[in-house]
Amino acid sequence: MKTKWIQVIAVAAAVAVAGGLMAGCDDAETDSALQITPASSVITGQGTTLFLTASDPDEVDAAATNLNDMAILPLQWSVSNPTLGRILSSAGYSAVYESHGGRGQNMVIVTDHFGREGIAVVNHRWESELEDETPAATLL
Repeated sequence: MKTKWIQVIAVAAAVAVAGGLMAGCDDAETDSALQITPASSVITGQGTTLFLTASDPDEVDAAATNLNDMAILPLQWSVSNPTLGRILSSAGYSAVYESHGGRGQNMVIVTDHFGREGIAVVNHRWESELEDETPAATLL
């Protein structure tokens, strides 16, 4: 009787371990987001452009990694507010954002082949606003 209980406990433990291993075997490719560099920018004026690059933040050194080895292409680039700006061009892991002028905040979204997304924020300001943010000289 004692050996029967030991066998039942051993089988239950083996099933629990196997179930835990199977649950932990998710595809890591789909569990992470993409990163856009720069993540946040301030631009002024109509026609101003900004160069953006997408990468995988899970890579140890994304700048030194050959992203062509990763199967995330093609990338789809879009913006949340097309009245502020647009994606002028894109190729590979890079895109060029162009400002339509105006003032506000626009999000640039990149989506890869697996559905992973990355977001960067582009703050549109008027030139006079940037001058107002310059700290005044202090008198001694």
